[in-house]
Amino acid sequence: MEKVLQLTPALVCDTSLPYRDVIGALLWIARASRPYILYAVIYLAKFASCHDSQHFKAAKRVLWYLVTTADYQLT
Repeated sequence: MEKVLQLTPALVCDTSLPYRDVIGALLWIARASRPYILYAVIYLAKFASCHDSQHFKAAKRVLWYLVTTADYQLT
């Protein structure tokens, strides 16, 4: 999540996007193995009732971070 990301509730909700499913999956991932993404996921979950493509893009960015850091591990 970008440091200066300021999302606002959507005026018109786009229910065709699987935003709630993505947020649910991210919450499970944060609880199970990646607790440091929890702040970003909770921030995005605030907009679960009314979201649009801007919110979905931010959620996809968190997913992209998880994909690109899959090989990171503690040594």
